[in-house]
Amino acid sequence: NNTRELYLKIRDVISKYPGVTVEAKKLYIAFKAPKNFVDIEVQKHALKLFINMRKGTLKDLPAILRIYEEARAFMKEQGNGDQWGDRWPPEELVRNDIGTGISRICVDGGEVVACFVYFVGEEPDYRVMIEGAWPDERPYSVVHRIATKRGTRGVAKFCLGWAYEQHAPLRMDTHKNNIPMQNLLRKCGFQPCGVIRIHEDGSLRDAFIRL
Repeated sequence: NNTRELYLKIRDVISKYPGVTVEAKKLYIAFKAPKNFVDIEVQKHALKLFINMRKGTLKDLPAILRIYEEARAFMKEQGNGDQWGDRWPPEELVRNDIGTGISRICVDGGEVVACFVYFVGEEPDYRVMIEGAWPDERPYSVVHRIATKRGTRGVAKFCLGWAYEQHAPLRMDTHKNNIPMQNLLRKCGFQPCGVIRIHEDGSLRDAFIRL
C-alpha cells in the first residue's frame, strides 16, 4: 500500500548515511546513529516521524514551560484544575529535571512537541499503596509530568511507547479527575493498580502499570 511504499523510500534514504542501523520496536521503527535520531510510527493511512527523543536542555526550557502552561489550561477545561493548579510544575523543578538528566523532550520538525520526566529506579511515592497493590515488583521505569503541545495528535502515545521500550515494566500515576490521561494509559496497555499518596502535599493519585 501507499504507506508501506512511503516507508520503504524513507528507509532507503536514511539508511544510506554511514553508521545508521534500523531497529523495529513494538510501536515504532527506530533509526540509530548510534542513538535514535528519527523514529517512525506507522499509522493507518500515514507515517508519523518524530525527530527525535532526547534529554531536555536549558535551551529547551522556554518551550517546555509553554507546553506545561498549555497543559494546565487544558486540564482546567476538562474539569481537572486541581491536579496542576496555576503553576505546577514550577520552573525551578523543571530546571532540576534538566540538571539531573531526567527531562525528556520529543522534537518534531525542530519544534518541541512534548516533554516529560523519565527515569529507571525507585519512586518513593510508589513504596506504599493506599489501596490495591503493584502486580510486579521488578525494577521499573517511571514517567511523570507528561504534556504535549496543543494541537498535536498521537505524540503522548508515542512518548509512552518510547518509555516502555527503554525499560519495562513502566509505572505512572495521575489524578482521579484526569480522565483524558486515564483513557490514554488504558489505550497504551496500562492497567490500574490502586491509589498512592504524593508526599509533597498528601494528595492521592491513581496508580498504573504497563507490564
